[in-house]
Amino acid sequence: MTNGHDEPYAAEAPLVPEALIPQVEQPARRAPAPIWLSGLVALLVIAVIAGGVWLAAWGGDRWGTEEMTRTAVAAAEAFIRGDAAALAALSDARQTAKLTPAVRASMAASGLQATFVPPVFRGDTASVVAAVGSRPGTLVAAPDPNGAAVVTFQVRGALGTTSGTVDLERTWRGWEISGFDVKPLASPPAGP
Repeated sequence: MTNGHDEPYAAEAPLVPEALIPQVEQPARRAPAPIWLSGLVALLVIAVIAGGVWLAAWGGDRWGTEEMTRTAVAAAEAFIRGDAAALAALSDARQTAKLTPAVRASMAASGLQATFVPPVFRGDTASVVAAVGSRPGTLVAAPDPNGAAVVTFQVRGALGTTSGTVDLERTWRGWEISGFDVKPLASPPAGP
């Protein structure tokens, strides 16, 4: 064997001194984390999960179907009582602008001295028992089955025989009324 200049290599002499060749070492293992750090990580994970559950519940309370129906029921109750200020408080700016002084006066003149109990839900449908004096009435409201942000309602008994729709939209405050339509029923419904 030659080095390219016709000189033989010295078999005994290494090309690199042995002191410069690093020894093979096992990689160091990381020391286990202290137990308090593991506990801290576990608490952080639990806090994140609890925060997610709370956020989902908060969002459902604010923007869920039941809250949408509750807002529509409150609007219908305000309309039945002739309380334009309560209806305006639930409405967006466009709907509030439709509550002109003439509309407010008309609502106040036709309003009933009705008392309502809190709604009872069966699925997404809300039923509200009401009374005008000693005469009973009911208000039934249900969201649109197609998933639109619309709630339809009917009133019966002492509250009259009308139906209506409430259009709603999501805002950061929750649901706001963007449209409200009331019309007499073609034929009075059966029941109280």
